[in-house]
Parts: sequence; C-alpha cells; structure tokens
Amino acid sequence: MRIIIAFLFVCMYSVFTVAQPINLAQLAQTRIAQSEDVYKLMRKAPWDTPDFSFIGMIQGNTGQPVRLNEAEFVVQGYLYPSVRADVFMTLSRDEVGQLAIGIEEAFMTATNFYDNFGFKLGTKRIEFGKINGLHPEQWGFATRPTVLGTFLADDGLTGEGLSVDYLFPLPFFLQAQIGSWQAPVSDEPGIFSGAFYSARLSTSFALDNNSELSSGLNGVFDNNTSVYGLDMTYVLYPGSSSRLKFLNEVLYSVSNNVKRWGAYSYLVYKFDRYWETGLRFDMSDSLDAENDRSKMLTGVVTHSLTETSKFRVQSSYDLDKKSSETIVQVIFGLGPHSHAIN
Repeated sequence: MRIIIAFLFVCMYSVFTVAQPINLAQLAQTRIAQSEDVYKLMRKAPWDTPDFSFIGMIQGNTGQPVRLNEAEFVVQGYLYPSVRADVFMTLSRDEVGQLAIGIEEAFMTATNFYDNFGFKLGTKRIEFGKINGLHPEQWGFATRPTVLGTFLADDGLTGEGLSVDYLFPLPFFLQAQIGSWQAPVSDEPGIFSGAFYSARLSTSFALDNNSELSSGLNGVFDNNTSVYGLDMTYVLYPGSSSRLKFLNEVLYSVSNNVKRWGAYSYLVYKFDRYWETGLRFDMSDSLDAENDRSKMLTGVVTHSLTETSKFRVQSSYDLDKKSSETIVQVIFGLGPHSHAIN
C-alpha cells in the first residue's frame, strides 16, 4: 500500500512541476459545454423519433468457442431541450452460458436543471470511479478490473433510484454527486443489498495545451458494507492522433468489520486513429478469505474501425496461480449510439 501511495505521489509531483498556467475559466466553460452538448450528436429535436442503435460483442476465450457474448439495444432521445432519456437493453450470457435478455440501464437525465443542479432518475450504473459507470464496449480492455468485480459487483454495480449532481461555479471543473439507490436483496457478504447510497467528487485540470489530470473521490454505502475509492487519470496528447493515458484506481472496503483493499493501474498508448496498446496491473484482496490477494498482469492490443467498432486481443497472466488466458474480441456498432464523454 505504501509503495502504491508513494508511486502515485511521485506521478502527481512530476506532473504538476511541468504544468503551465492556463485559462481555468475557459476550461470550466468547455467542460460545461461537453457535459451538456454531447447528446446533440443525436441531431434531433425533442419531438422527433428517438435514435435506435445496436452494439454486438463477439468473444472467444482460451478453451471456449467464439460466440456472441453480449448484444446491446439502445433507444435514446430528448424529452425536453435539457432532458433526455436513455434505455439500454442487453442480451447477455448467464451463469450457465445461456443468452438472457434484461434492462441494463433505463434512466432520465436533466442537465443544468436549476442553477447548476442536475439529476438522473431510473435504473443506472453507479458512477463510481472511471470504469463502473461505463458499458463494456467503452472500456479499453476486455475484462473488468479484478478489484471492481470483487468489491462492487461482477457485472458492475447498478441501482434503481436518483442521483443529484452540482457543478460548482468555480474557475475550474469541480462536480459533486450524491445518490440514493435500491439493489436486489442478497445474503452474500460484501454485496450491496437493498437500500444503498453513493457519493462522488470529481475534478479535472488542463496542465498545458497537450495534457490533463483528472481525479475523483468515491464512496458507496449500505448498512453492512462501505467501499471508498480514489481514481486518478493523466492524459497526454503528443500528436494530433496519438494519446498516452495512465489510469489508476484504489479501493478500500469495510464489510462486517472486515477490511480489504485493492487497486489497478492501466497504461495505454494510442499510436494513431486505429491502433492502441496497453498494459494493466490488478491487485485485490478476496472478500472470502484472509490474506488471500490476487495479482494479475494484462496486455491489450486494439484496432479500431470507428468509435464503436473494433478488434481486440487481450492476454492475462495470473501471477499467483501461474496461469494465463487469451481473449479475442470483436465489437461492432450500428446506428448513432452515443455515450457521455468520459
């Protein structure tokens, strides 16, 4: 733990020592425009027919056949100029490998509803850190980081309820969000069950014309379990089509007086519009046994055709079990499917 904290401190110190003065007021206005205008890509008025999209994910693992692993049907549209609705229906593999249909997300979003306040209402992935709130086709890799699956949920933490966010009127981007949610009742230890609550405080700074640092403090709580998180992402744009990103998350869990922690780091370089390669390190305590900590090293190569269509090869090596797994993945998208800017 001390090594990781020291490493993150050195990274932050190195980044800030090369930072250049920037127009923070202009940055804040840019962030506001991004958060409000991304869904204008749908190009329609609120009374028009909503947008329909389809995302398919074909995947083959070591020792398993290549097959459709998940399909996503999407309906998106405006209810009012500043209010939109998003519905994500999925066809995914259950525990025995059979395809089952369900609602992944169905929620309404009001941006800048009143005096910098906004809200989201419905069934939604909880915005904890950088990954949990995203759909699998938005990740830069084929598998969820181990610590997120262990401390939150195997398929990501989702709840039914309401979140309220507030964008502070400051010369830099700073947003706070709190939420009240319901999850299916479960007797499993460490799994959020019934009523639970979420909180996130996020900020982002441009360090110079070519780099940015963003970070967030996160928390989810119920009567028996509390999970706290810190995420930090550094992005550098060395060229017009190239990008270097360094993503880190550290989680700390307290469940029935049992304390656990875990983390992951992901370093990825995008060479141009089509090719990128990354390396991820995972480390996580187990919720079932004491002194049981897993460590995993994962390499990823991705070739993108468009934002939603790509080919990916991922290879992971379990440093404790001395075992490996290779995944070949094809993601394809049809229609104007869009997500908020990460």
